[in-house]
Parts: sequence; structure tokens; C-alpha cells
Amino acid sequence: MMLVGNCIICGVYVPPRGVWYADLLCCSPICAHAAGCRFDCDEIGDCGCTPYAKRRRALRDTRDAMRIMRDVLEDHGLMLEFGRELEAAGLPEVELDDPAQGPGGADESSDVEDETVALRAIATAVRSDAEATAAARAEADVLHQLVNSAASLAERERLHVEIARLRAEADARRQTEDTTTEGAHP
Repeated sequence: MMLVGNCIICGVYVPPRGVWYADLLCCSPICAHAAGCRFDCDEIGDCGCTPYAKRRRALRDTRDAMRIMRDVLEDHGLMLEFGRELEAAGLPEVELDDPAQGPGGADESSDVEDETVALRAIATAVRSDAEATAAARAEADVLHQLVNSAASLAERERLHVEIARLRAEADARRQTEDTTTEGAHP
């Protein structure tokens, strides 16, 4: 008997033969992928996983298969023959970690995408912030220049008014002197 219910991701009704992943009922491989299943990435198409993550996942699966193969070879006493065949083929002997101790340094146990992608995203954000800061600084410089220009124009206008006042006073003094000089010569 198949259990039916609602998809854990999108909530739609899932008929019998839904997709099960980690005891979660999903309506499709896309929802299963959203729940964390990475078995159907190739079937989904553009699932959002980077090629780097897909290759790393395939490499982890291959290493797991090699550990199983090593155990089978050890169980059947074929390790020496396997070593000779590797040597005859010119391949180096592959040292796999003990499965009882867990994956070693060669395995990446998480599905976190390539760290360089995250670093590039941070660098892009920092670059964007720097460009925004530079743009704000340039705008502030333009506003500062505008204020300085307005202040210079106001000062220039004030000086023109002062010069006009001084000229008027000088003209008035000359007229007074001319009048005084004309009145002194009868």
C-alpha cells in the first residue's frame, strides 16, 4: 500500500507513487531536489547546482563505490591480485580511508557550493559597495563644488556692490571737490 498525502515542499496532493526522499513525501523530482535530494539533478535540467558541485558529488559517490569494492576484494582475498593489476596498468595504488573512521580529507562531506563562488559574490558585493561609495563621494564633491560656486557668486556680487558703492562715493567726492574748486575761482 502506497501512502498518499501532501508534498512537504509545495503542499499539493501527492498521488500514490510520489517521490520519497529521506522519509519526506514529494510530488516531483523538483520538490525532492528542494528538500535536499541530489540524485535527479541531471533529469531536472537547470536545478541550480553548479557543475562543480555535481562533479564533487560524483567523485564522492565514486570513492564510496571504491570503498565497497575494496571491502569485496578483501573479503574474497583478491587484494594482492588487484595490486598487481594496478601496477601492470601503470596506475598508482589508491589508498582509501577506512569506512569505519568516516570520510577522510579527500572527501568533501557537504554539498556547499564552491567556496570561490561565495568569495566572488562577496567580492562583487564589496565592489558594488565601493562603487556606490565612490558614486556618493563624487555626488558629494559635485554638491560641494556647487555650494562653493554659489558662495563665490555671492561674494562676487557683494564685491560688485561694494565697488559700486565706493565708485559712487568717489564720484560724489569728486563732484564735491569740483564744486568746491569752481566756487573758489570767481
